[in-house]
Order: sequence, then C-alpha cells, then structure tokens
Amino acid sequence: MFTVDAPDPADGTCPSAALPIYRLYNNRADTNHRYTTSLAVRAQMMNAGWIAEGYGALAVAMCAATQ
Repeated sequence: MFTVDAPDPADGTCPSAALPIYRLYNNRADTNHRYTTSLAVRAQMMNAGWIAEGYGALAVAMCAATQ
C-alpha cells in the first residue's frame, strides 16, 4: 500500500518530501497508461509517441511520499 497526493494544479510541483510521478498515455485503440518517476524514461516514452498527462510543464500526475 502507498499514499499519493495531487501536485499543485497551477504548476505541477510536489511537496518537498514527495517524489513526482509522471503518467503517459499511448493514445491508441488499445488504451494504455504507464507511470514512472524517471524524467529520462518519461522523455524516452514521449519520443516514442506517448502523451504526458498531468499538471505543470512536466505534466506531474501525482506525488508519492519518499518516507
């Protein structure tokens, strides 16, 4: 079990003790979503045509506590 919070809807920031989680959508008939905490993986998936979903410039979907 884990707890997540919503990022600030205005800019996508998470509280200081939280890790941003990015959500990506494949935009195909076989709808699929992927979640990652890695900006590198996020960029790789977007380069492959996935669409980022979330708040702010980096499209943060949720924030996970690090402790």
